[in-house]
Amino acid sequence: MTKSAQPQLPVTTAPRPTDFGLFIELGGQEREEITRLKRGTGALTRQIQAAIDRWREELGIDTGTEVVPVVLLYRHGERDLIA
Repeated sequence: MTKSAQPQLPVTTAPRPTDFGLFIELGGQEREEITRLKRGTGALTRQIQAAIDRWREELGIDTGTEVVPVVLLYRHGERDLIA
């Protein structure tokens, strides 16, 4: 079989991964800011949304794609939870 007679295989590209991770450290926050974040308002909510918007732009993610932020809150330091 000559080179020109070989069947041409279709060239496919790997699909773009659907799971991306973005980690944002917001540092220590006042109780009132945490309450506003839980309501979806306030400065922390705006910071998270701005980071997501920058991330979309950098990675070329379509604006119609749903991005679900997952926020982890934790206490660090003073309290010993095992009493």
